[in-house]
Amino acid sequence: MSGILGSIALLCLVGTTVAAALPMMRDPILSHRAAWKWKRSTYDADPDFYNERGKKCKNCPAGYYVKVDCEISETSGTCAPCTEGTDYTEYPSGLSFCLPCRRCKPDEEVVSRCTSTRNTVCRCQEGYYCPPEHPCEVCLICTARCPKGKHMVRPCNATADIQCDDRTENSSSLIVGVVVAVVIVVFLIILIYIIFWKKAAVPGRRHSGSESLLWLFQFHRYKDGVFVSKGCPNILTRICGSRRSERDDNEQNRTLETRERRPLLPETGVDLRQSFSIFLNNVPFKQWKTFLRELRVSDNEISVAEQNYHGDVREQQIQLLNSWLDRTGSKASVNTLLDALCKIDLRGVAEKIEDELVQTSQYKYDTED
Repeated sequence: MSGILGSIALLCLVGTTVAAALPMMRDPILSHRAAWKWKRSTYDADPDFYNERGKKCKNCPAGYYVKVDCEISETSGTCAPCTEGTDYTEYPSGLSFCLPCRRCKPDEEVVSRCTSTRNTVCRCQEGYYCPPEHPCEVCLICTARCPKGKHMVRPCNATADIQCDDRTENSSSLIVGVVVAVVIVVFLIILIYIIFWKKAAVPGRRHSGSESLLWLFQFHRYKDGVFVSKGCPNILTRICGSRRSERDDNEQNRTLETRERRPLLPETGVDLRQSFSIFLNNVPFKQWKTFLRELRVSDNEISVAEQNYHGDVREQQIQLLNSWLDRTGSKASVNTLLDALCKIDLRGVAEKIEDELVQTSQYKYDTED
């Protein structure tokens, strides 16, 4: 009896060891700790290497994962290929596993199949759509037709619903635009006609009328419903006798060019993580990856976050910002995040976030010169 119990205990021990080891070898969802351990080790100044226990190992190429780490620093370890159609790695990395291929949902169709270096690409089936800036758990049904009185400008596709436009409104806008253009042309002709004859009547200025008439041909350029000057941008100012000096214009331009964003200082007890939700609410979804790359967050890290928090975009963004903060340490500040937005041409978003941070009493402007 004791022999049977001993055999059962041995089998349970072996089974537990194997069950714990097998998922960690290839399944990234079960090897969550390994993924974040890799993330911490790959934050290095050299993107071609990753750190493992004090050694600087060379990344495996796309389509491979690290099977055995390097023995000597700045050399390659053993790389093993991903399984075609099962898992992949899109970029060179120090991942100890391949990422599982995406499986298209029942209401989606395959655009391109998964390879060892590229994930599956899916899209909504015909008659359904999902806006790219709003990840959908289920594809949305396309609108069948436009409301009465409107016509279809663009049919439904995999990423957008049908677009309708108001015929009556467009026609009215066109008529108003034409009427305004005609009125402006008539006004300019009368104005130039008066100037022409006044200058022609002054002795010694017979050619001035011709010069004034030439202004008319230089002036006409119709753009976006208004007439603008092509050759003489200040013609109407000169005619009316009110003129802004060139010096004033140059000084204003220099002021705009040299104006810089005022740095923010945190209020007492405020942690940088408290501001993350404001960034999540204001940075456009389409610009998030560009924003993260400006913060030196790698594409591999973004891919790992997408796999570990699949379907929860907000949690992905929070984890990536937390990882950036852990890596940057004391050098990280809200000014770093705001400056990154300005560098990717999102100054308006940065100013909106800045105002909200000050209004909520989390931060204040630095008053030192």
